[in-house]
Amino acid sequence: MNPGPWRWETLHPLVVHFPVALLLVAPWLTLPAFCLRPRRARPYLLAALALLAVATLAAGLAAATGAAAAATVLLPAGGEELLARHTALGRLVPAGAGALTAGLIALLVRFGRRPVPRPAWRRTALAAWLVLALAVAILVAATGGAGGRLVHELGVRAAAGG
Repeated sequence: MNPGPWRWETLHPLVVHFPVALLLVAPWLTLPAFCLRPRRARPYLLAALALLAVATLAAGLAAATGAAAAATVLLPAGGEELLARHTALGRLVPAGAGALTAGLIALLVRFGRRPVPRPAWRRTALAAWLVLALAVAILVAATGGAGGRLVHELGVRAAAGG
């Protein structure tokens, strides 16, 4: 009996795009915090936090479905190294997303305390967080690039049938 197209390992291509998009968009919502006072910047930071929370969950789901898919793929010659790279990088993405989420929570907690942090401290803290966000974006791009090469250059797909 054919289990149909909705098996765990076949969900990877469907879920992987959520953390990619959210992890690349959420940091942009923090940019107004450089110019606005903490009270006015808070809605932007909370919106970024909501996106990052969803991205963290989606990254975990993408890693889990990717691990299941990796166990079923039929690799052409030379594809093992690329799959290993994609898998290794993909395991780091949920940790990076979690670090961004935790860092933004820490900033929101600190920005909400009295006395309000000085503008120079706020900008420095946000800039450090944005450096981390850039590192996660590079990680996401490298992971997606390896995955894209697997699919579009090597034609790798999760094994069909059951």
